[in-house]
Amino acid sequence: MFVTESTCKNCTTQYYNPTASTTSAPSTVYTLPALGYGTAKFVGYMNEDTMCLSNANTDTCVNNFPFFVIQNQDGFKDLDGVIGMSPPAVANGPSFISYLYEQGKLAAPVVSFQINIDADGEQSVAQFGYTDSSSYSGALTTHNAIPY
Repeated sequence: MFVTESTCKNCTTQYYNPTASTTSAPSTVYTLPALGYGTAKFVGYMNEDTMCLSNANTDTCVNNFPFFVIQNQDGFKDLDGVIGMSPPAVANGPSFISYLYEQGKLAAPVVSFQINIDADGEQSVAQFGYTDSSSYSGALTTHNAIPY
């Protein structure tokens, strides 16, 4: 996961303010002064804080989550940050889903997506910690994510 810092001068959005958080601290586990994402390049630092998918639901929050804070960037615009849904692996960095599971917020370390491309107006849905059996018929086929 990475987010733009509130003081990032060349970011199109300035999102995260570590001084406004009472739980913000430099990461003691990860150190990373630079990061690439596709063609974008970032300079910043690793931090830990309480991170949430939704401010309205504390069940989506994890404590002491390590993430990259962008202080300078090239090639990244109009986004506050990116959160990955990857399995835990050193190359992927910390897994938000694993942290949710380990802190008892999810029944299983699972993410499922219902992608709706029909014109019926029904929205696509991401489900964390479970699969919704009312969203499909027949047998569900699962695949392990393969780290690269």
